[in-house]
Amino acid sequence: MTDKMVFQHDIKSVQLCFTTDPFMYAYEEISEMSIAAIRKLNDHGIKCTVLTKGILPI
Repeated sequence: MTDKMVFQHDIKSVQLCFTTDPFMYAYEEISEMSIAAIRKLNDHGIKCTVLTKGILPI
């Protein structure tokens, strides 16, 4: 996702459910990318909801 694509619009919230689970068990790289996307959205005041069957890394 690019800043131009997302942050030029008045988006209030995003629901995340990637092609692969955003927090797939035993796939650290997938979880790190998911967290980076969530942080980027949150930094711009956009709330996120995540659908996962994995383990939330909190």
